[in-house]
Amino acid sequence: NDLLYLFTLAIFSGTTSIYIVKVKRKLDNLQLKDNALNAAANGILITNRSGKIEWANQAFGDLTGYSLDEVYSLNPKVILRSGKQNSQFYKTMWDTILYKKVWHGELINRRKDGSFYDEEMTITPVTDRDGIISHFIAVKQDITKRKQTESELRIAATVFNAQEGMVITNSDGIILKVNHAFTRITGYEPDEVIGKSPRMFRSGIHDEEFYATMWKSIHQTKAWQGE
Repeated sequence: NDLLYLFTLAIFSGTTSIYIVKVKRKLDNLQLKDNALNAAANGILITNRSGKIEWANQAFGDLTGYSLDEVYSLNPKVILRSGKQNSQFYKTMWDTILYKKVWHGELINRRKDGSFYDEEMTITPVTDRDGIISHFIAVKQDITKRKQTESELRIAATVFNAQEGMVITNSDGIILKVNHAFTRITGYEPDEVIGKSPRMFRSGIHDEEFYATMWKSIHQTKAWQGE
């Protein structure tokens, strides 16, 4: 009986050791995944099916100003909605993810300090073993600077296509681009002037002092105006 007891105990101890090793491996894997998500550059938010926040990484906090403790169990719409999107926008988004499809789009959200920011977001539904949606994972990227740059480029393009002739050069004075009005005024096509110096347009009427004064003004005040 004693031998049987010791044999049984040995088997039980061995099984327990194996179980402990497996549990430790699972915990290590979970810790690795948690560390990886926290190290991600983009904000990551995990909610349950009803939209209540269960987890957020550090990048989410950096983006919004909220810590996980502040937003836990809250719905993102309570803390992030800016009022810039209408109800149809959110209806389309929810219709997509509840249909088990990935939603991707851009929107304007509100930080904790009340400031607005442009965000690119992807929401992925997560299903359980029965195929039922249990969670949603949202990946958020701040695209405020990109949107500002795009806006500035659109404005620049509008100005560039104005009725006044325009020439863009690099710091060495080599022509990079001209607009349609320039071609209309001078008769030169873009491929005839790009890569060349504006000196090709000199008429000989102005002396060197005129150009020296012009360049001095450009270097000192970043602008020159004259005839």
